[in-house]
Amino acid sequence: MLKIGIYGGSGYTGQELLRLLLRHPEAEVVALTSRRFKGLPISDVYSIFVGLTDLVFTDASPEDVASVADVVFLALPHGVSMKVVPIFLPFAVPTTVILVSSPIRERKESSLYLR
Repeated sequence: MLKIGIYGGSGYTGQELLRLLLRHPEAEVVALTSRRFKGLPISDVYSIFVGLTDLVFTDASPEDVASVADVVFLALPHGVSMKVVPIFLPFAVPTTVILVSSPIRERKESSLYLR
């Protein structure tokens, strides 16, 4: 079973990732971050998760999330992700980091993804 972290889990992309991953038989979400909602269960913030998970938002560092997850999804707002990606690069092995926000489409920053 893959241990998954969602860095920036309170936005739309983070919610959708969590919704999909909770149903995946080979995925276990072990970290869900949000500075805004830290300490709150996701089901208290978004009622769609009531009865589905007991996950609580944390304000964990990239190092903390990478240390417990095999795969980390970066679901941060546009522009923020590109500031966080370099922090995750030292953890790229054995942790896989997947960027799911719009900066991945920007050609000028594509060199980060060729590593």
